[in-house]
Amino acid sequence: MITDLINNVLPQTNKSPLNSQEKVKVKINKNEILKNLKADFEASKRLKSRNDSKINTWRREYNGELYGNEKKNRSKFVYRLIKKQSEWQHAGLVDPFVSTPDIIRAKPVTWEDKEVSPKIEILLNTQFCRQFDRFNFMNKAIKVLDQEGTVVIRTGWEYKEKVIKEQIFEEQPNPDFIMLQEQAMAIQANLEQIAPMVKESQNSLAMLEQQGLSVDQAVASGVIDPQVVAGTQQMMAEYSNLEQQLQALQEQLQSIPQTIEVPRIIERLKPVCNRPTAMVCRNEDIFIDPTCQDNMDNCQFVIYRYETDMTTLKRAGVYKNLDKVSHTLRDSEYVSKTRDDEGYDSSFEFSDIARKKVVVHEYWGNYDIDGDGEAEAIVCTWVNDVIIQLRDNPFPDKQPPFIVVPFNSIPFSLYGESNAELLSDTQKIQTAIIRGLIDNMAMSNNGQKGVRNGALDEYNRVKFLNGENFEFNGTPNDFYDGHFNEFPSSTFNMLQMLNAEAESITGVKNFYQGMHSNSLGSTATATTAIMDSAAARRLNIVRNIAENMVKPILRKWLAYDAEFLDEETQYRITNEEFIWLKRDDLGARIDIDLAISTSEDNKATASELSFLLQTIGPSEDPNLRKMIIADICDLYKKPELAKSIREYEPQPDPLAQRLQELQIQMLEAQIENERAKGGRAEIDSRLKEAKTKTELAKAANIESNTDSTDLDYLQKFYGVNEKAKQANALEMEAAKHKFNMDKENLKLLENIAKNKHI
Repeated sequence: MITDLINNVLPQTNKSPLNSQEKVKVKINKNEILKNLKADFEASKRLKSRNDSKINTWRREYNGELYGNEKKNRSKFVYRLIKKQSEWQHAGLVDPFVSTPDIIRAKPVTWEDKEVSPKIEILLNTQFCRQFDRFNFMNKAIKVLDQEGTVVIRTGWEYKEKVIKEQIFEEQPNPDFIMLQEQAMAIQANLEQIAPMVKESQNSLAMLEQQGLSVDQAVASGVIDPQVVAGTQQMMAEYSNLEQQLQALQEQLQSIPQTIEVPRIIERLKPVCNRPTAMVCRNEDIFIDPTCQDNMDNCQFVIYRYETDMTTLKRAGVYKNLDKVSHTLRDSEYVSKTRDDEGYDSSFEFSDIARKKVVVHEYWGNYDIDGDGEAEAIVCTWVNDVIIQLRDNPFPDKQPPFIVVPFNSIPFSLYGESNAELLSDTQKIQTAIIRGLIDNMAMSNNGQKGVRNGALDEYNRVKFLNGENFEFNGTPNDFYDGHFNEFPSSTFNMLQMLNAEAESITGVKNFYQGMHSNSLGSTATATTAIMDSAAARRLNIVRNIAENMVKPILRKWLAYDAEFLDEETQYRITNEEFIWLKRDDLGARIDIDLAISTSEDNKATASELSFLLQTIGPSEDPNLRKMIIADICDLYKKPELAKSIREYEPQPDPLAQRLQELQIQMLEAQIENERAKGGRAEIDSRLKEAKTKTELAKAANIESNTDSTDLDYLQKFYGVNEKAKQANALEMEAAKHKFNMDKENLKLLENIAKNKHI
């Protein structure tokens, strides 16, 4: 692992994630490394020169520079068709990437990534759409891509700190507590000093009490000196007083805190910028491995050349050996080119060292540093012949932080073609035609006056030339007014044909020309026909930019976030909602998608949804209509209106709401009425059932009475009742006789028992 190949380590004050290094003792030959890297640089320059010549040609044609075949006293006009087409096309290419506040959609690859996917989506949208100057970036990138056929984006990480003053509270010993504690310790020391003498005095008094003498008696008898007694009493009083003071101090110490918080102002470094970056590089400054063909993954190195000053290099904190950099030697070829192209004065030069410009070469690629036969990802920076940085590639993907995007891709080549390659012939033909028209007009006798000889005398001739009224002899045909020559109609037909060809190539419709969205009607078929022509070409260009430039940038940013972002960062979703995102969550596998489309594509989709809305009709579910209308608003780039429509809940009319309540109450009353009717019918049914049972009971009772009457009649007729009465009387007499006999037997038994006992 090679983390520091220079003699010194980076200063510890710079805490940028890209500047963390460790010491590794590796014996290297810097001169050999620089020699090999410069050889790679020269090899890439030879291959790149062909593309640079194309870019220079395209740029000259874009700016409308002279072709070199102009003649004296003839028109030198250059019709800037390429630039016009580019400017007309530019707004349509930029708009899909800047018109929507959130264009990034993060889709999880696995089920485990589903929970963190919305957070990553918010992170990327915040970084690209809010923290990043995407409008100027996309403007610049698309202009370079259109004019030069290739744009190179350099990604990185920006980290800045500033010193802030902050108030903190420190715990310090309470001075009041310390003072009371010292007083208590002093009193305790005095008590410890007096305690032996007090104890001895108490022992003496105890001995006197054992002998039956009091202190006064002992003094009177001369056993104890009176002064000794007075000193002892004074000492014991002082001891008691010290004990009381010590107890009071201990109580105060318990109520006072041992420490207090004291405010203190400190200075600390606070990150003010910690985010990914992307910048558009000049094609002249990028030198790519000539063996990688059209696959950037196979690229072994990318060399980036740029101009800076010594102050910037020193402030970066990652460069060494700056004192060895020579300020007199410069790459004059590079400086003259860049300054001439950008409108600088190549003769101007700062005199002081701090602002003097130096040309820096930055090598990003693979190189075998330690000689083990395996190339490591490194970054090497040099100025002239001095290496000022040599270290490991600090990015987590270990790839050069460059993205190469072609406009019209060429197989097996990283570089692309611009619109100028396709429009060059058309521009030349239009320039030749318009030059001929201008020369025709310039060489005509427009504005000249011709008079036949003899038509005017000298006096009237002077008045005629002065614009005054004059007299002449002859007819009006004696006077001739010069004018421009008439142009043949085939000239304008040719120009119109060339404009149509240019439109078909670039996908741009000129103002007030060509087909527009209503040329073939407003039906879906007509819209599709328009989309299948020039708009489809522009949509293809937009998708090329999205797939080959924006998405790779976002993928690199996500990898950088997982490595360099703060441990925990808060991001705003809306004005009221926030989320917390942890750096560990950024390791999820996420598929990045972009919600982009051209205005023609949006209009076509909106037309289809409008037709669907008409097909559904007003009688369908309002929520379904609301969904379609909100999608139409999204297509017309009105996200706030779409959000309001999705969240809209219609408020009912108070009168209609009251009418509905009354209708419900009426239905409830009708239901209660029907229930009451049903209850009454049930009661009537039960009543009838009860009456039926009553009548049946009455009939049964009558039948029973009839049977009883018949039985009585039969018993009377056959004398059954008299016989029964006689039988009953006999039974009663027999029972009574038996009872009497039993009674007599009991009395007899009692008498027998009494006699035996006697």
